[in-house]
Amino acid sequence: MKSAQPWGSKMIVPNGATLHVIEREPEALPFVGPLLQRWMALEFQPRQCRRAVEELLCHPAFSVDEPLLDARAVTDGGTVATEALLHPSAEYAFRLRVFGPNGSADQVTTRFDESMAVEVAWVLRSLTGDAESVPDLSWLPRTVCTLLTQGESVPVPAFPRVERPGIYRREHGCVVIRSETTSVILDPVSFWMPQAPRTPIAADGGVDAIFITHGHADHYSVPSILAQADPARTTVVVPPVPRTSLLAPNDMVRSLGLFGLDARAPEWGSSIVIGDIHVDVLPFFGEQPVREGQAPHPDLRNWGSCYRFSTPDFTAISLIDSGVDPLGDMADVVRISRDDHGPVDFFLSSLPRFHCPFFFGLPHYYLALPFDRLRELFAQFRTGRLPSVTPGPDGIVDVCRAGRPRYYLPYGNGLEGVGQPIGDVGMSIGEPPEWELVTYLTDRFQHEGIPTTAIGWNPGDWISVERGRVDRMAYERPSRSAEKLDFLS
Repeated sequence: MKSAQPWGSKMIVPNGATLHVIEREPEALPFVGPLLQRWMALEFQPRQCRRAVEELLCHPAFSVDEPLLDARAVTDGGTVATEALLHPSAEYAFRLRVFGPNGSADQVTTRFDESMAVEVAWVLRSLTGDAESVPDLSWLPRTVCTLLTQGESVPVPAFPRVERPGIYRREHGCVVIRSETTSVILDPVSFWMPQAPRTPIAADGGVDAIFITHGHADHYSVPSILAQADPARTTVVVPPVPRTSLLAPNDMVRSLGLFGLDARAPEWGSSIVIGDIHVDVLPFFGEQPVREGQAPHPDLRNWGSCYRFSTPDFTAISLIDSGVDPLGDMADVVRISRDDHGPVDFFLSSLPRFHCPFFFGLPHYYLALPFDRLRELFAQFRTGRLPSVTPGPDGIVDVCRAGRPRYYLPYGNGLEGVGQPIGDVGMSIGEPPEWELVTYLTDRFQHEGIPTTAIGWNPGDWISVERGRVDRMAYERPSRSAEKLDFLS
């Protein structure tokens, strides 16, 4: 393994604060997690759960213009969320939420309307530069200014410079795809995450395009996109969202446009060319409220896109959290992509298993389902029979069997720090470490005759791909030799 040395340092948000821009979050959403916990404690007994909703609706903090929950639907077995919550029609003001070094204990939120978006963009872009570039914040509320300016800025190690063709692993769901002439980023690390202050900028020096896989807050973050995008150069590619909803609340093209960015949402099955990289836009199935059976209304889903990147040196498909849902299976998607466009060198995806709708990382998912369906799913959950809505290791075996990539690369599994191995692919929900799952995949691939090699790597490492030679380049590990993997004839 060759060593990829850090080349300097980069400052991001001063003082260890983290940032989040909230676009269309109904006021009821802070209550959905506690309500789900209450229902689970009540074992989804209808009358008791209905009473819990009635008590919530009477709470002074739950004062909204339109009813968002229907308590009668609990005992009727229907969907408790009203249309006003499932498909909100009102335009909610943008909110800038700042978390100080102590996390939620220091949380401050301030509202701004869309006419201020360009000015907010300038502030956010400045805050993610060097410490000397902190702008005038006097127009913001004093509590926000205090969080952003008190104390010392947080220095972080830089990622290796993106110069040569290959795949560069950053933290969580972020990777950089590089050809000889062009760089694109997938899902820049969200600045609202607690570990964000120690996360370097993914590709200092600018990129040609940013690709967003789906709208979950750990993959789509306006401050993170602004930190990475050059408005004069960078195209932002986002998933098409036919209709905003509880599961896909953001009109990303419109919002990013308000912040001064060139954003577009190509349809599934289309393609886009960025420099010398050809990108096919693939469907995103999986990570929905249910894996099988009847889906919620077709408009009510977590909209996303997967991408096939074809460079002069290699091809790679990013699957991130996609898997299987009632409308489709990513195994079929990659099989069709291979048949239509030829073999693929790399598959990249996450590995955790999320047992929605009872996974508290996505606490609002349960509101998309009828109460009777929730009772059935809870019975499966209690007995360990509820399938994961993300692929997990066994789902990765299925897609690699179908698509037959030469290599599999895990990513999107958490933030442990630059150069550090991922200890829990579920980000502290008790999942195995990444190296253990890579070993499991290696054994499964060999046992089933799947011609795929699973490569273990850490954030900060990168895969160099030039003229048929593949080297895993390690972050600051000069004592280890490179693994040389020849995949082109």
